[in-house]
Amino acid sequence: MDIYNYHKYIIEESPMIYSYHRIICNKDGIPSDFEFIDVNRSFEKFIGLKSSDIIGNIFTKVLPLVEKNKFDLIYYYGYKGITNEIGQLIKSTEFLKFGYELYIYSQKILFYNNFY
Repeated sequence: MDIYNYHKYIIEESPMIYSYHRIICNKDGIPSDFEFIDVNRSFEKFIGLKSSDIIGNIFTKVLPLVEKNKFDLIYYYGYKGITNEIGQLIKSTEFLKFGYELYIYSQKILFYNNFY
């Protein structure tokens, strides 16, 4: 197994929820949504949908209640990605009914810091 497939296997089989997105910005350059590029099995179980129903769709379609949340997760998440910052967010929400811990990494950060 080559290194790429090995890392892909680790992500796919991880009990941690994983999703990879493309940031969508409005005409003013403000993050307004995300497109799902990849998810793992744990994410499928968390959302209750198959990856075929998630990948290629936008975040607000898959999780429509996120827009009603008082905390603007899309802006926070998108801003961290655009500015190549690492983000950590520990939050509870009304729409998920439980807390979560979210780590945000930009692909550029991962590449330039040799995390991969």
